[in-house]
Amino acid sequence: MPRGVPPQRRRAGSRRGRSARDVARELGVNHEALRNWVEALHRERRDGPAAVNGEKRAELARLRRHP
Repeated sequence: MPRGVPPQRRRAGSRRGRSARDVARELGVNHEALRNWVEALHRERRDGPAAVNGEKRAELARLRRHP
């Protein structure tokens, strides 16, 4: 989950074998928000916290074309 999410929500969201809807309901959040947090966590674990997002990547490409 992205930074700023309370630790109790991180722990609850990491329980395996439960649907996202069940966990989201328990946490009192929308299931789509939980899904987005999980995807962000997976990206951060895969790419590292300093990974360049699409917006930054596009800006870098633009700057490389027009120094």
